Amino acid sequence: MKKLLLLILGCASLAFASEYESTFNAWLMDGCLEQADSVLQLWEKSSPDDPELHVARFNYYFNKAHHEEIYIDGGEASEGEWVVTGSDSTTVGRLGSRRVWNDSLYDLAIREIDRGILALPNRLDLRFGKASAGVMANNASDVYDAVLGILCQTEENGSWSFKDNLLSPDSARVIIADACYEYACGLWDEFANSGDSGYIDSIAGKYLSVFPEDIRMLNLIGVVRLHKDDYAGALKYLEEASRIRPDDDLVKLNIAIVSSETGDSVRAVDIFRELKDKAGVEDEIRAQATEFYDMLTTPLQVVTPYQFCFQWLAGFGYMVKVGSDEESVLASPEFINTVSLRRRGLRSPFKDSDISVEVVEIDGKKVFVWKFPEPKEAPLPLYEAFVPVGDSYVPYMLEKSVFVDWMLGTSNKKAHSSFGEAPRPKDAADFVRILKERGAFEGKITPGAFN
Repeated sequence: MKKLLLLILGCASLAFASEYESTFNAWLMDGCLEQADSVLQLWEKSSPDDPELHVARFNYYFNKAHHEEIYIDGGEASEGEWVVTGSDSTTVGRLGSRRVWNDSLYDLAIREIDRGILALPNRLDLRFGKASAGVMANNASDVYDAVLGILCQTEENGSWSFKDNLLSPDSARVIIADACYEYACGLWDEFANSGDSGYIDSIAGKYLSVFPEDIRMLNLIGVVRLHKDDYAGALKYLEEASRIRPDDDLVKLNIAIVSSETGDSVRAVDIFRELKDKAGVEDEIRAQATEFYDMLTTPLQVVTPYQFCFQWLAGFGYMVKVGSDEESVLASPEFINTVSLRRRGLRSPFKDSDISVEVVEIDGKKVFVWKFPEPKEAPLPLYEAFVPVGDSYVPYMLEKSVFVDWMLGTSNKKAHSSFGEAPRPKDAADFVRILKERGAFEGKITPGAFN
């Protein structure tokens, strides 16, 4: 919490506008919100048009929104912990504290800082304050709004100040480039968790129009493109970064990773070999380069289609917990079909592009349906669906059969079971419908006529 206060109020301390402002800031920094509120009310009556009131209200509401609450629990205290005792001197529980968040007060804080930015558009401390508040509140849209505003204002005007101190254009650009890049990295973390790159894409585009030769951002957006499987876009940004700084090891590493993903293994191996053997390379970069080099140069054992579908892939379903972040590995083939196998010196019989994955939602349940190329032999699946049963995903297959055209089946680490004949579905959703009708949602498939 105090990091934000220091960001805005530390700059403001250069020249206090009034005794009220000085006293208010002192109380706020000490965490005395009631006293700060009393001073704020006097200040508002005395100077209602003072633009610094926007900053004061913002800091007041934000601190009040994010306050500490004392609590007592019934657990046993360990050495060094505060304990609460009853009237008979027995231990009641541990004394602790937790952070309590109030969204309504946070919204009031953001509205106040937005009014301040509108009144004082060239005040960089106000915009940084909003961005930092968004970071602390885990509110990506407020971070995005503040950072985009800084970049747009820099491109259009470039005149900035911290309170009453005018910044030179050069020093302002250095401060803005460093800060906005760090905020963009935070938005990248948000994208990595959510899969929505809209914020980081927009910020990166505007950032590069203001700082076109910043290799940090070129590298970052190259990695974002890589995670979206836009290999051409990734190489475009990474190659530009390499042109500007040919000896940057991180950029080289990412170019090699993209090259390996696109099948240019010769280039990838050459770069990985260089980075693992080159003197002065950072330990983390060297370790990644060595791992990729070993994977690309070690002969891979190809698993059979049966082993992949009924053992490897099915096993992942049982390991994934319903509703967890792990579900993402079932939503696309890349990790299970390529990455996880390669790490064990294995190779799938399928290309990632051979497999499509569709998420079908029915009765509040999310089913991941993998579709494979038309099977040429039995027993191989056309579809493999991961149905949530309890807290795990159970794999059910539509298999080509030697006895009938198609069968329903399942598999675990010990056995492959069949449940009799089934019609060929029209699509993934139709397959889920068939599974539901046969009882798969309850984990008990009704046998078909031939079983």
